[in-house]
Amino acid sequence: MAIPDESIKTLLGENVRALLLATADGFVIDAATQPGSSFDFDTLAAEVAGIFRAAHLIGRDVGTSSVRSVALILENGQMVLTLPIAGEAIGVVIPLRAAAQGEAPRDLERIRAGLHDIVERHTGTKLVEAMTRMDTFDPAATLEPPASPQVPGRVALKRVDATVVGNVATVHVSLGLGRREATAKTVGRHLPGQPALLAGEATIRALLELLPAGHAVELTHLEAATPAREALWALTRFLSPEAEQSLFGIAPVQDENEAMAAAKAILNAVNRRIESLLAAPAS
Repeated sequence: MAIPDESIKTLLGENVRALLLATADGFVIDAATQPGSSFDFDTLAAEVAGIFRAAHLIGRDVGTSSVRSVALILENGQMVLTLPIAGEAIGVVIPLRAAAQGEAPRDLERIRAGLHDIVERHTGTKLVEAMTRMDTFDPAATLEPPASPQVPGRVALKRVDATVVGNVATVHVSLGLGRREATAKTVGRHLPGQPALLAGEATIRALLELLPAGHAVELTHLEAATPAREALWALTRFLSPEAEQSLFGIAPVQDENEAMAAAKAILNAVNRRIESLLAAPAS
């Protein structure tokens, strides 16, 4: 489905009161309302992220299945529809109250396709803006601990070593998954921003050793989130025999260690998907 511009205003239909596109961690990517309506989208995005975390666990425990949509019906008859978009984003559809039980749910697939297209092709700048509002950015809310081998199904970052000899930079990244460990190395010219890129490549290579057969991760983008480089954000593509997903992650740069931040941003992006994959029963 082709979207003529980057705004989700193009998806507002006559039966839809408001639309919200948010990251899985509760940051607003884009939002739109019909004239005369207003919402606290920042609060709504954070609250919907919590609902989806609970829904993911319910789907795993009850049906061993991913969540397709979540519908809330309020006491006053207002319906709120939420749906996962491209793996790591969340769409929120607020129909007009009179249409909530009728036409609006039938528009859900149209809206789903449009939001998916926006996430896939148009959110680069909007994602950075949404995830790097430094006055509200809480790294503790989006990052795993530096090493967490005790968490089942999650890849732990064991070690990131970056060394420079002359104009050559070398980065080693070690990851752990349960009792398994994988280490990868990349080498390149020592240029501004290069340690982060090298660490990103090494992290992807180590991940490939830990993933089940038929699954892979590609690094699509790795960029500084702000001009001052306080954080790095990563866009990855998770490949499986069934589907492809775009997954977003972000990590703050601490002690000017961009190599460490790059590895953390990638794990922040893919760990929820890996946890879900490993929790599913073998077919």
